[in-house]
Amino acid sequence: MAEQTQPAGQSPSRHPQSASGSSDHAHNTGRFTSWLAVAIMVVGFIVGGIGLILGPTWVLFWIGLIVIAAGGIYGLASGIMEDYG
Repeated sequence: MAEQTQPAGQSPSRHPQSASGSSDHAHNTGRFTSWLAVAIMVVGFIVGGIGLILGPTWVLFWIGLIVIAAGGIYGLASGIMEDYG
């Protein structure tokens, strides 16, 4: 068996590159609606975390949990899982 060697200083690449040096895969950053869903869930996480730190203040914690759930439902309704593929 012949072993393939790489030129000195180069490692094998897992992703082939085109002649311009960029990857063949398009860079996908997601849609605005998907980022909005993520932002809603992050705000809910922060609110719930603050509720746990301050006491704990269970009302604030549950409000944060409801905001997280609302962001998740919004994300699923807007097709967040179809952004990357």
